[in-house]
Order: sequence, then structure tokens, then C-alpha cells
Amino acid sequence: AQMISALSMVALRHFPAERTQASAFHCLLSSHLLLWLLHHDFELASAALRQPGLAAILDRNRSFVDRCFELYLSCPAQPMIPAVAALPHPSLQWPQLVAFAQDFDLCPHIVSWTALARMACFVGDCALPQRWQALDAHGLTRGCAAPIL
Repeated sequence: AQMISALSMVALRHFPAERTQASAFHCLLSSHLLLWLLHHDFELASAALRQPGLAAILDRNRSFVDRCFELYLSCPAQPMIPAVAALPHPSLQWPQLVAFAQDFDLCPHIVSWTALARMACFVGDCALPQRWQALDAHGLTRGCAAPIL
């Protein structure tokens, strides 16, 4: 708890435009700490996406991925998170991503629920900075969702 408190104070100095320690800590977490903590996961995923074989598969199946995104975007999110729905770009909400993972039997056979949640939070747009740690505070745009889908 003392470490979080100290980091919050440092964050407020680093992000003076933020009004509270909590929002400054969120900025620090999003822009620095998560990148550092998840560096290895991100590097592994990035390296995999740069592989010619995987890039070719994604390119070859782009229309399928786009249709999946549109299909799950059209499914009602239960519960609906208005802040995520109000993001400037159409975004999948966590319940819609869960439906996709269940329909394709991804979790826990191919990827764990924890790993999927971590990916969604890491690549998604945060609509509710005060609830940055909550899965339902994030939305996945088509570009962010494509590697996950």
C-alpha cells in the first residue's frame, strides 16, 4: 500500500495536468508501468505478429476478422457500459469479447481467461480512467481487436 501511495505521489508530479493522484497514477500505469510490467508478453506477441507466416494468415483472413468484429460488436453487451459505448470508435466491450472466446472455445484451451483479460486491458482504450483496473472500463477497436480475434 505504501508503494502505491508513493507511486501516486510521483505520478502526480510527472502528470501535473491530472487533478487527482488516482488519475495521475492511471496515466503513469498506462504510459510507463504496464509497458514495463508486460514488456515480455508484449514483445512475444509483437514478435509473433511480425512473423511472415502469421502476418500472412492475418492478411489472408482479414475479411473474416472484420466480419467477426462486426458480428460481436452487434451483439448486445450484457451489461452495457455506456462509457465504452460512447468511445469515438466502435469498440467491443468485455462481455462481447467473452462471448467470442466462448463461441470459439478459446478459453481456457488456447489462452487462459487471465491472459485474455490482460491483453484486453493492455491494448484496449480505457473509457473510465477512475476504474482503469476493471475489465468493463475498456473497449477494443477493430485495430486493437484484430490480433486477439
